[in-house]
Amino acid sequence: MANETRIAFSPLNHKINLGGISVTGFATGTYLEIKPNTTISDYVGGADGEVHTNLIANNTATATLNIFPDNPTYKLLRVATVAFQTTGVFVPFTSVNILDPLDTTFSANSNITTHSTDKYSQNAGDMVRSYEILLHNAIRV
Repeated sequence: MANETRIAFSPLNHKINLGGISVTGFATGTYLEIKPNTTISDYVGGADGEVHTNLIANNTATATLNIFPDNPTYKLLRVATVAFQTTGVFVPFTSVNILDPLDTTFSANSNITTHSTDKYSQNAGDMVRSYEILLHNAIRV
């Protein structure tokens, strides 16, 4: 008999927090994408075949969060965007899969980079609000 070791991912076990705001009301499909803003290293190859690798100090990432407009989190994120725009105060960001602690992203300082991108549709499931969040010195486990 085969032994199943893979645990199916469930959004119910994924906790996202931005500046004390617990994010709920995820959009269907892809609701969070975290993308590094640069590679970890680059390299230069010499004429004699020697390769030099350089570590890149830019450890930022961009998190794109998709949520529905009819939940309280969306309204709180709108307020957080205006608060950052007027004060410039950075906030912490965490994304944790509680069933797999090695699936964690943390940034002590982050900020929402733009007001939400709003999609309108006659199909309520397609009406999604997207926020881009800059993660400073993101720690990805």
